[in-house]
Amino acid sequence: MPDMLVQPPPSTTERIATLNDRARLGLDCTARIIFTLNLLDSLSDGTRRNDILAQARIMKAMRNCDHRRARTQA
Repeated sequence: MPDMLVQPPPSTTERIATLNDRARLGLDCTARIIFTLNLLDSLSDGTRRNDILAQARIMKAMRNCDHRRARTQA
């Protein structure tokens, strides 16, 4: 009889999703989130102060987003 408690290791996609979720929720202190210059240019006027504020707005939106609901609405 096979052991029903043994689960196969997670796939690469599942592992990446788990790491992304932990980073988004701020649970992984080793995680680094990088924003491209193109993204910052579209959300800021290019000054250091406004770049930081734009990044803070993005991080807040990431924390508050319900990705499951957003995925079903797409």
